[in-house]
Amino acid sequence: MMDKTISKGFTVDDYVLPKFNVELILPEKIYTTNTSISVQVTSKFTFNTDVYGSCKLQIYDENNLQHFYEQIREIIGNTSFTIPMSDIRSQSLMYGSIKIRALVTDNATALTMATEKDLPIVSPITTTTTTTTTTTRLNRFSIAKDSYQESIILRLFVLQSMPTRQGRLDKCE
Repeated sequence: MMDKTISKGFTVDDYVLPKFNVELILPEKIYTTNTSISVQVTSKFTFNTDVYGSCKLQIYDENNLQHFYEQIREIIGNTSFTIPMSDIRSQSLMYGSIKIRALVTDNATALTMATEKDLPIVSPITTTTTTTTTTTRLNRFSIAKDSYQESIILRLFVLQSMPTRQGRLDKCE
């Protein structure tokens, strides 16, 4: 028998922890009159399996880092938070916009990934519409301009009587 030696080279790379993403799902904006904020956090590995771990949600004002709100919850792919606005108000976080950050830590690898978004806080606007109509009489036509729409509306009035001394029409259609 012949002894034959075969050799093959290979390299051993460092183990790389699997990566995952974290996504925050927020409303576009919140109003100062809201009673709560609903926030959803989803986290999946790059190979599309759920992350099992913990999720820390932080809310703060970037101009005043000493005021913040924090909640920690278990996550299995996704989790939801409902934050009472009274908790946000108690932390003086009610002006302009707030930052919301989600930090997810995978239980198996201890790897932590984070994402952050701005959430504007706005006051509800109470609007009252005032319509100012200017009417100019041209023969049998009347031009009315609604000032809040900045548009000119032409209307044909069928005059059934002449204006009275008070300057108004008795009947018009």
